[in-house]
Amino acid sequence: MVDLERRRLRVVRVLVEVGGRIAVKPYPKSRAGRRVVPVPTVLAEMLTRHRDEFPSPEWVFTNSAAGPVGRTSFRTRVWKPAIRRAGLPERLRFHDLRHAYATWLVSEGVPPNIVQRIMGHEDVTTTLAIYTDVPDDYVGRVDGVFCREANVTVLEDRFRQHVMEQVRRLRDRYNPAEFLIMVSEHGAVGATKRLLADPRHTSYGFERLHELGALDASVEFAVSLSWFQPLFRVDEVEEAERRLLLHEFPLRERLARAERTPPAWSVDPPLTDEDET
Repeated sequence: MVDLERRRLRVVRVLVEVGGRIAVKPYPKSRAGRRVVPVPTVLAEMLTRHRDEFPSPEWVFTNSAAGPVGRTSFRTRVWKPAIRRAGLPERLRFHDLRHAYATWLVSEGVPPNIVQRIMGHEDVTTTLAIYTDVPDDYVGRVDGVFCREANVTVLEDRFRQHVMEQVRRLRDRYNPAEFLIMVSEHGAVGATKRLLADPRHTSYGFERLHELGALDASVEFAVSLSWFQPLFRVDEVEEAERRLLLHEFPLRERLARAERTPPAWSVDPPLTDEDET
C-alpha cells in the first residue's frame, strides 16, 4: 500500500509468480516483512505523476490488462532494456537494487537497526552480515540520501552535510536517534526548525551534547553560523543562540573562531579587474 501524501509504503502482502501465473500472498515471508518503508520526496513526486497518468484502484504499476506486472514480463520488457541503455552488466538482477538501496542507506549513515526495519530482516545480524563494509553510525535520513535528486537548495544540502558530519564525529558517544528520525521525515533544516519551535525546553540530544562538552556539534550552533543563517528566520537564530548562552556556551568566542576558518564554499571569490569595471 502506497500513501503518497505521507510518503510511506506499507508492505503487507506480496505477489508470487509460478509458471507464469500471478497469485497474491496475503503476508510476507516473515513477521518483520510487514513494515513501513519511507518514500523519498523525489520518488513520491514521480509516483504521483505516474498515478495521474495511469490510475488504478489497486496497483501502482499495471500490465495492458490492468492487472499486476509479472516478474518475467517485467524482466524481459523493462529491466533488461533498461540496463542495456544504462550500459550496466547484463548479469545485474532487479533484486540487486534492494542490496544497492540498503548499502546506500548504511553508507550515508543510517544504522543497521534502522536498515533492518526498512529491509524487513528478522535479525539485525542478517543486515550486518550483508553490509559489513559500510559505517554503522546513524547519520542522516532516508529522504536525505536522495536529496541531490530532490528539489533542494545547495545551502540546505550543505547544512545537512554539516549536521551529519558532527554526528559522525561523535558517533562513539552520541546517537541522536529521535532527531535523525525527524531528519528522515522533514530534512535537516525542517527538523532543526521543529526543534527550535518550542522555546520551553531543549532536546535530549542538546542536553547530551552539553554533558559531553560538545555543544559546538549541536544544530543550535550550526544555526548560529553566519553561512547557514539564510536558511532560518531571525527568531530561530535568536532562539538557538539563547539556548547556547543559557548553557554557558562561549558562543561569541566559538563563532569568532569559526569565522576565521569558514568553509571554502562560503567565501566569495575575490574580485578581478574585470569584475570591478
